[in-house]
Amino acid sequence: MNGGPDDMVISGVRQDVTSTLPLNQNPQCGEVTMAAPDFNVLAKFAKSRGRAPQGNTAPPVQPALWLNLKEAAGYLTAAAAAIQKVLAAIDVGIAPDVSPPSTAPASATTAAPKRKPIQQETQVRTPLLSGNILPPPPVQIELPLTIEKPAEVATLRVSSMSELDMARRELRKGLVSQNSVLGYGFDWRMFCGWAKSRGLDSLPATAETVVLYLTDLLTQGKKITTARRRKCAIFYEHVSRGVPVPASAEIRELLRGAQRIRGEKPRQMRPVSVQELRRMSAKLASIGTPRALRDRALLVVGFASALRRSNLGALKLADIEFVPEGVILNIEREKGDQEGRGRFIGIARGRHADTCPVRVLRAWLRVRGDKPGPLFPSLDRRHPGTTLAGDSICRLVRRALTLIGIDPTEYGAHSLRAGFVTAAGEANVGELVIASQTGHRSTQMVRRYFRRSDLWRSNASSSLGL
Repeated sequence: MNGGPDDMVISGVRQDVTSTLPLNQNPQCGEVTMAAPDFNVLAKFAKSRGRAPQGNTAPPVQPALWLNLKEAAGYLTAAAAAIQKVLAAIDVGIAPDVSPPSTAPASATTAAPKRKPIQQETQVRTPLLSGNILPPPPVQIELPLTIEKPAEVATLRVSSMSELDMARRELRKGLVSQNSVLGYGFDWRMFCGWAKSRGLDSLPATAETVVLYLTDLLTQGKKITTARRRKCAIFYEHVSRGVPVPASAEIRELLRGAQRIRGEKPRQMRPVSVQELRRMSAKLASIGTPRALRDRALLVVGFASALRRSNLGALKLADIEFVPEGVILNIEREKGDQEGRGRFIGIARGRHADTCPVRVLRAWLRVRGDKPGPLFPSLDRRHPGTTLAGDSICRLVRRALTLIGIDPTEYGAHSLRAGFVTAAGEANVGELVIASQTGHRSTQMVRRYFRRSDLWRSNASSSLGL
């Protein structure tokens, strides 16, 4: 050893500071290992004090400096231990305990002052030497209050996947219209009741179960269209639940065979003619009540636009625009446009006052006012101002036909749409022009709506010169 009894020698080289953060002291000679670059700094320090280092041995250091070095080393040991605890806690998923251990060495003659926890360390030490022998003050570590356990993470993931599955099912419902979803719900409940009463599984159902159910419906006298709709409801429920669809060739053959045996034809409403529309309009105008004027405008606009009853009820005041040629309707969504692209329909002015869409509609708006909302609102005392339902429009048409002495049994809200197609066809309007007004995607559907009322108008045999 060099120097007096109070001097201590610093020598040696130690590169791995993280594994042995405290300076290693030899109990026999009092030597402490340090990093290699620090020797040159100490040499300059000793030279400035008139002491030169001998060989590879650092100059003697006063006890006060040694205590500060030793205290700093103990402090680094505590910081490393706290960081290791944090990393270990994160690996196992529990909240860490970062209380630092005691940093006072057992061999120290003077007890080191009690230090604060790492999170509360705010004291900034001034380096004793210009070579920055002491490390910089520790950075404050902000730990989370709680660390999620792996089991809780798994529970959250399962819950999230369940919610995503439910959201996926809700989005898939957009492929089918709301009315179809409601109808499928009723048909599905009927099938579940039938299967339960016979001890059969409804979900997932087998193709044999579906065949037996449809056979039971047909033997009870149900229409083939009803059996087809029940089949579609069963398939839709299986698809929405993500289970295999019980489809088979036997189901298709059963329904085709029943159709050939029965020869059923779809029910079609009789079309309203232009003459009948004019008579209903004149009768309602003579009554003159707000309800009569609303019904009159709805009948004329519904006939001239060829809209379905759901679109007629959904029209709002903001959806109409009067122009010199007539009136323009903005259709936001309809049966053939479930994605809501929308389209515009132009209705030309009429030649007769009772069937002119512009005159009749303006007469109703003078009574209705300019309040935003449905164009043809409900005037019921229980639900005033609400949107008219499809059944209400059907009753409205039949009530107007009754006023002019026509049996409304074979008529309905669809009679207005069928009446437009029939009248346009008899006036030799092209099918493509008719389809552009009705919104049909194919001329074949337009032909289904054409129901000739006068066999001798535009008759082919009359043009042969026989």
